[in-house]
Amino acid sequence: MLNRWASLFALLPLACAAPGPARTAPEGDPSSLRSEVIALRDDVSRLINRVGHLESEIVASREDGEFRRMTIDRVEWSEVPFTLEQRTNIAKEWVLLCHVEEWDGFGRMKRFTRTADPVFYLEADGHPRVEARMGQGGISSDDGSTRYTILHASWSLTPGVEYTLRPRNEADGYNWVVKEAVLVSAAEKGS
Repeated sequence: MLNRWASLFALLPLACAAPGPARTAPEGDPSSLRSEVIALRDDVSRLINRVGHLESEIVASREDGEFRRMTIDRVEWSEVPFTLEQRTNIAKEWVLLCHVEEWDGFGRMKRFTRTADPVFYLEADGHPRVEARMGQGGISSDDGSTRYTILHASWSLTPGVEYTLRPRNEADGYNWVVKEAVLVSAAEKGS
């Protein structure tokens, strides 16, 4: 644990290569001091976030301890459309949030989703097969109590039809598993 933090702090200058403007200490005015404390808290919060992202990238780059299998045990539609390109804020879509059983930090989940075959099929008798693509990374809380990978369907599902989720699994040595009870129906958007 100590070595991990030492490594992160050794890399910290790289994550903070562009420091913000220097602040001067306000004199005497309590509201100025309060504003300064709030600004410092925000800076520390951003720094902790950057360190967390850096740690996830370090873990995601390493094979040791990686997942070779990830099991989807339930799915649910996102409550709001996701933005596919965060920088331009375009192409919003509804996505399937896939809860996974395995957990050992976001970096391991990110590595698996980068390495495993991202293609899935949503299949129902008498209906065209819908191709879907798993995104890299996902959503998680620090402790993993909330953890989802994000599946993007290529087109809409037929309302009232239950689809089976099936992974293609063509990446050698990395396999998605979907529990039998996982069925997907068309999203009721906006409700």
